[in-house]
Amino acid sequence: MIDKYFINAYSLFNQTRWVMSSIVKMEFVEILVRDWDCAVKWYVEVLGMVVAEKLAEGMWCKLDFVGGGSSIALWQPEDESFEFGDQFIPVFVTEDIYLAREFLEKGGVKFTEDIRSVGRSRLITTFLDCEGNVLQLIQ
Repeated sequence: MIDKYFINAYSLFNQTRWVMSSIVKMEFVEILVRDWDCAVKWYVEVLGMVVAEKLAEGMWCKLDFVGGGSSIALWQPEDESFEFGDQFIPVFVTEDIYLAREFLEKGGVKFTEDIRSVGRSRLITTFLDCEGNVLQLIQ
């Protein structure tokens, strides 16, 4: 099975070169929480993180380490159907969310929502990997 991936690696690279220039980095990993205030307090007081960004209209914030590096985001969704405790959402940055979505859909990727606007004129959309894990693109 693995040989199949090595044989097709060059072809795959040529077909998806734009992805490497369009999806440029992981922005943060989003952690779903039930009690947003308690979670923010815990990450600030116990791990020493600082709130770098907060959306006024919802229970969401991005936290950074004082020394820099990776970020996390805490989110308390309004929808109770989310599973808590074992679900993290990697969020990838793209330069063109519409082009990225079109390309991924052509490759059979399933999106679970339309592209939507979130704070400060950013766009986001949610999709699933081949195992059903939730991933997001943000522009």
